[in-house]
Amino acid sequence: MTSTAATSSIRGLGPEAATVYGVMFILTMNMFAGCRVAKANVGAKPKAAIQSELRNFISS
Repeated sequence: MTSTAATSSIRGLGPEAATVYGVMFILTMNMFAGCRVAKANVGAKPKAAIQSELRNFISS
């Protein structure tokens, strides 16, 4: 099962779903500005979505 499938399968099932499906972590990418988290992305996303978010963050 891929990360995306696992994530969509457990939405709305509560914290115990992580144990049932063997989820050990959730993908997280933090973007920093001035030594503080300016934007946080949580969960699996397609490469194009991540690239777009990074481009928007860098250009702002």
